[in-house]
Amino acid sequence: MSKNPELTREKCRLSSLGNKSNLGRKLPQSHRDNISKGVKGRIPPLSERQKKSILFLGSGNPMFGRTGEKHPRWLGGTSFEPYTEEFNRQLKELIRLRDNYQCQKCGCPEIENLEKLLSIMLITIKRIVYLLI
Repeated sequence: MSKNPELTREKCRLSSLGNKSNLGRKLPQSHRDNISKGVKGRIPPLSERQKKSILFLGSGNPMFGRTGEKHPRWLGGTSFEPYTEEFNRQLKELIRLRDNYQCQKCGCPEIENLEKLLSIMLITIKRIVYLLI
């Protein structure tokens, strides 16, 4: 760090007074052609972020293969909350079959909405098991 920053700043300002930059000035066509030839076919260097993303692909990723109980954020299989583990795809399909693949609110058949399955909401497991019997 300089002892007198104001003096240094003033020296820099004075040294650049006589300089004319290329801003606003058009280069001759021959010069532009030479620049264009030099740049063609050149692959730009990768940024640091791109380099890191390449390093972490597949097995290079420190989290590769760490799923389920091996994952550091594993909370003991709480993905079903607020529902229980019994409320799974098989049970939902049984409910759809029981309801003849129709919405219980509007009566719209599931076939009319091909993009996604009808939503099944759990009231209580006991009630659903009772309704299936």
